[in-house]
Amino acid sequence: ADRDLSFNFPDSVVVLGGYPSGGGILEERDWVCYKTILCGDIGIVGDNSDNSYHVVVTTNVDSVTVIDGFCITDGNANGSGMNRGNGGGWLNEGSGEGNESSPTIVNCVITGNRAAGAGGGMFNNGSDLGNSSPVLINCIISNNNAEAGGGIANYGLNGMSSPTLTNCIVSGNAAAFGGGIYNRGDFQGISTPSLINCDLVGNSASSQGGGMFNAAANPTMVNSIIWNNSTAFEGFGSFSITINYSISQAGAVYIDGGNNKPDGTDPLFIYSPLNTAAPTAAGDFHVQHGSPAINMGENPSTSNTYPTDLDGMSRIAEGIIDIGPYEKLIQCDTD
Repeated sequence: ADRDLSFNFPDSVVVLGGYPSGGGILEERDWVCYKTILCGDIGIVGDNSDNSYHVVVTTNVDSVTVIDGFCITDGNANGSGMNRGNGGGWLNEGSGEGNESSPTIVNCVITGNRAAGAGGGMFNNGSDLGNSSPVLINCIISNNNAEAGGGIANYGLNGMSSPTLTNCIVSGNAAAFGGGIYNRGDFQGISTPSLINCDLVGNSASSQGGGMFNAAANPTMVNSIIWNNSTAFEGFGSFSITINYSISQAGAVYIDGGNNKPDGTDPLFIYSPLNTAAPTAAGDFHVQHGSPAINMGENPSTSNTYPTDLDGMSRIAEGIIDIGPYEKLIQCDTD
């Protein structure tokens, strides 16, 4: 099998998944019921040693490039060199002076990928005066593993990599450093990812940064939940993470931007696996009735203006946005 085979999306395309088998009209599109799976298992089925190095590749694409409604799975970036050792699920390449790769990724699930280097699920490379800062909306990144950044790795070494994640779940990923997310802004680079209404949950690191590892990086989180990671945040160099209107596991070290729940407050997920289960895609991160996440987000919500939550339901159900990627499940009166 030619392991360099991948789905290469060119600049400025809009690609939609989620249609019935054989195709259909736009109104029939449903990416939950009609899964469009991009799979790297191109050789012997079930043997990942001959899988594609990357399932999806985007190179120097701008934000009008939209990839919407896909499941990306079974990539195995275990080759030599940066372009074969990073980004098992998705390699987003914007490195080099004057280059930028910042696609818009919506309604996608990136799961079951691995990398020998960085970015099991996704590798954003904006190093060497480049920029790799995609926008991810209503996405799930779970059950991926790597040496650094099991879920996502953002490399802004002497460049920039500052993705924005809205209504996303990063869960059940594993790595040595940065089980969920690994950010690098060292060598005079910039890495300031923004997580808005996201869950960073159940990720594991064998060395440092179960939820997130930051190397001279300065991410922010708002309306988000950090829970059940082996550790929340660690890193080296001059790094910081600022959190507001959020819920964090006990022991997390961060800059308090205000309006956070006391550390260790249980968000009352329906089912949140322990980090020892990672890598895993298990979990139901809707919150139960009575959760401290309900109606406790930023008010008015200036950070999150996307109209729907991760379920495709109205983002604000009762006047004030909830913390996390979902609005609470409405309980129907059956009397």
